[in-house]
Amino acid sequence: MYLTYPALSALLTLSNAQPLLSVMSANPSLTEFTAVLKKYPIIIEQIGTAGGVTFFAPQNGARGLKELTQLVNGPDAPKQQDSIQRLLSYHTVRGMNSAASIKEGVTFAETYAEGFARNSSGDSGEMKVQLIKEGKKVFLITGLSEKSDVTETDIKFDGGIIHLIDGVLRVPQSPITTANAAGLDFFTKIIAAYNLTYTLESAKNVTLFAPTNVAFTAATTIISGSSSIELVRLLTYHVARGTGYSTDLKDRESLPTVQGGNLIVKITNGQISVNDAKVVRSDLLTNNGVIHVVDKVLVP
Repeated sequence: MYLTYPALSALLTLSNAQPLLSVMSANPSLTEFTAVLKKYPIIIEQIGTAGGVTFFAPQNGARGLKELTQLVNGPDAPKQQDSIQRLLSYHTVRGMNSAASIKEGVTFAETYAEGFARNSSGDSGEMKVQLIKEGKKVFLITGLSEKSDVTETDIKFDGGIIHLIDGVLRVPQSPITTANAAGLDFFTKIIAAYNLTYTLESAKNVTLFAPTNVAFTAATTIISGSSSIELVRLLTYHVARGTGYSTDLKDRESLPTVQGGNLIVKITNGQISVNDAKVVRSDLLTNNGVIHVVDKVLVP
């Protein structure tokens, strides 16, 4: 049996590839992040032994890299070790995603931070990145909807591929932190007022449909006319079990909620609705699932 030229070429490329740290150390655009990574050999080992991964490496001067460098070299580094390791692992995506193989549109890619999250208090393990390709442009959306552009692609190492990015990726935050950052303070205040913050943040793998401030203002009559028990039922009706990103939701799909009822998904010409509320902003990543912003308060 003879190998074809493409197969032989690929085999030679893999056999000639160097370890991650060697490749990064030789790249003049990665000196700052390489210095950070060297302090955490467990991450280097994780990436090197995983096989078939995509590593997003912040280039020199990347957003947040100065602050990360100060943190890992500062007195609080030992206390923040788990958080730092989770952050570094969040830059590693399962599978070799070359620039050419990334699909047009949106992909929710699993990261190696999920393993760290499952072993840490407060996180459910839901640690994905939103990988987006628009023509020749590739970028990521991460925690608090932060965007990072891919600036250089397809640098090979013996365990996968490195893409350079212009910012340190932000790990998804709690649903309350994420909602506040998105300007949904009416929602977070009423959640707190009815002692549901812990219930929401300790839930595992959930989809939160959070009404806008305008939606809550429009629902003043409903809210003021409801008892405490009714309001708790109304609020928990906005929390669906299971993580449903926009690409997962299907027309006429029924989503069971924490309240016990079901939400019905409608998709018309690409517009996603839940019951009679339109999704006006989708896919805000959280550390226990995802938030979709809706234009109406959902009533059981």
